[in-house]
Amino acid sequence: GSFLRYLGALLGILALISPMETWLNYTRDRLSLAWRKWLTQHFIGQYLEDRNYYLIELKGAIDNPDQRLHEDIKHLTAHSVKLMVDGIH
Repeated sequence: GSFLRYLGALLGILALISPMETWLNYTRDRLSLAWRKWLTQHFIGQYLEDRNYYLIELKGAIDNPDQRLHEDIKHLTAHSVKLMVDGIH
């Protein structure tokens, strides 16, 4: 009786939530990727502008600056978008 009714209700709720959760994850990943692409292009442009890369390398203060830019931007965008989406969610 009531057990099967509750089980049916639970399965119905799961059937509704699962596609919504999948869409939310997909949207979050697409947003993160788009922002990451834009931000990477912006910072690499700044890095290459006016021979900044040469000046940074000449000072030797930063090891692998282009790799650091890539990794930092990747983490920044992924965590920021996740925080935003989780706040909405």
